[in-house]
Amino acid sequence: MTSRTSNAIIRVLLALAVLSGLSYAQTADRDATQQTKQILLYLKGLNRGSSRRTISGHQLNTQYSPVASFDSAITKIYKKTGTWVGLIGIDYQRVQKGPMRSMSVTNTPLVEYFRTGGLVAVMCSFTNPWTDGTMNDSTNRHKMFELIVPGNAGAAAWMQRLDSVAAGLRQLQDSGVTVLFRPLHEMNGQWFWWGSQSTTSPLKQDWVGVWRHMFTYFTQTKGLHNLLWVFSPSSRNSSISNPAFRADTAFYPGSEYVDIVGVDVYDDTLDIPFYDALRSTGKPFALCEFGPGLYSADTPYRYDYRILMQQIRSKYPDIVYWMSWNDFGSSIGSRYYGLTSQNYVSELLNDPWVINRDKLAWRNVTSIEEEQAMKPGTFELSQNYPNPFSAGGGSAFGGNPGTAISYHLPFPNASGPAPSSAAGSVIYPVTLKVYDILGRKVATVANELGTPGKHTVKWDGKNDAGEPVSSGIYLYQLRAGSSVMTRKLVFVK
Repeated sequence: MTSRTSNAIIRVLLALAVLSGLSYAQTADRDATQQTKQILLYLKGLNRGSSRRTISGHQLNTQYSPVASFDSAITKIYKKTGTWVGLIGIDYQRVQKGPMRSMSVTNTPLVEYFRTGGLVAVMCSFTNPWTDGTMNDSTNRHKMFELIVPGNAGAAAWMQRLDSVAAGLRQLQDSGVTVLFRPLHEMNGQWFWWGSQSTTSPLKQDWVGVWRHMFTYFTQTKGLHNLLWVFSPSSRNSSISNPAFRADTAFYPGSEYVDIVGVDVYDDTLDIPFYDALRSTGKPFALCEFGPGLYSADTPYRYDYRILMQQIRSKYPDIVYWMSWNDFGSSIGSRYYGLTSQNYVSELLNDPWVINRDKLAWRNVTSIEEEQAMKPGTFELSQNYPNPFSAGGGSAFGGNPGTAISYHLPFPNASGPAPSSAAGSVIYPVTLKVYDILGRKVATVANELGTPGKHTVKWDGKNDAGEPVSSGIYLYQLRAGSSVMTRKLVFVK
């Protein structure tokens, strides 16, 4: 073994050691995967300082097959706007009691979308465990406590529903997918069997107990560590008989059981009565469901979706993501909620505050320490995006060919490599190279003179001879002046 090869291997091992020792944001589930913690850390950072951003999202319609719904909504939005929303959501309602095969079909768009760079959310409109009726069947509403006591009426059916949902979430975990999981939503309304407007009835305490039981059962018994738990009341019952009602204190199960807080709003004027109360929990805040007000079928396309971002900027700047609801209709009237049935959607998704799938950068934030160090003037090499990636990309869900690598060069008098100076300009000699796991150079991605600021280059997964590399783990290394930084990436053919 040559000295050069030996040194390269040492550099690789050191880089891997650093990567393995990163610390992440604390999740409610203490055993959450590093990826799950990484996404939470990213969300926490979106509403800080002057660079506030919010992730776009759209819900799939469970009245259709998942793939057909994806095409009728997400693909349609892409064709209309030229961009993919950052987040897609689905309801496990129709498959909570179904076989694993139907769960696999339901999960297909979620797995593919996550692999192509998007985030995914799952909710579950549970059917009534006592009667097998719909989610709107209020029979035995005030007996929720019985569901978590073995032998009581409805308990066996409830556990069967939990097991089915857990099986679907397990498939996503096995596929490497982190899920924004939002169960038992809109608990402060009376339209679901698990809901109540009363904050003094036993139902409130029972609801909290059922949430905590589900959390413990999923994380400890089922070993699901890919979940970010989302708590979301409805805005529709802000003025109830109890003037002391606050969604956070009335039903909030406790910060040790929640990762993200939010609210569901269907209103032309974005009105969030619990905004300050929920923000006080210290959790990232989300607009978990959004749609314009209801109106008759003869007045579609009347809502200007640019208003959404105007209101977020002026009233609710801490919103880290929003989820437009699906479009659906019936013979008794139609409701037009989603991005496919309203005006100015392209303007909305191209708003500078909006993060779509191609701009999601949670992989770039890999530790708390790194996040704290990401200040103007620092020398920085970001995680490539997407990762893993393929040379060809492409899929029914909008794959991305190649991978983007960003780096930041500091300005003068800042920490980082010492630049040279030419004619008053700050110049860094920059190289970005890719190595295999044995330290052998594979490709030179950049060899240039760089100025202070952010730069992005793209690697197509080919070596210097123009040939596709083999699938596996690679190291990419940035040199700028005397400073060196290395990260790993994964290439899949």
